Amino acid sequence: MRRVLASLSIGAIMATGALATAAPAQADVADCTGYLHDVGYAVGYDATRACQFAEYNEIGGHVLCYNLLRSLGVTTRHADTACTLGTL
Repeated sequence: MRRVLASLSIGAIMATGALATAAPAQADVADCTGYLHDVGYAVGYDATRACQFAEYNEIGGHVLCYNLLRSLGVTTRHADTACTLGTL
């Protein structure tokens, strides 16, 4: 009986651990806007909207984000990095 309970306990712990560690990494708008803020840009409505394109548009989201950030005066390197962070 003890062996059965021990096996069940270990199985439950292993299953819980597997579920806890299996969560996928998720990018969000905050990754993109946070980066822009950290490198010195004022992050307002338009920059946030650009980052939302990166996060929510599966096809072409990075391109939309990048083009909008570039139109706001963000450098090519910073726009690319911010949008990449938003799509990871």
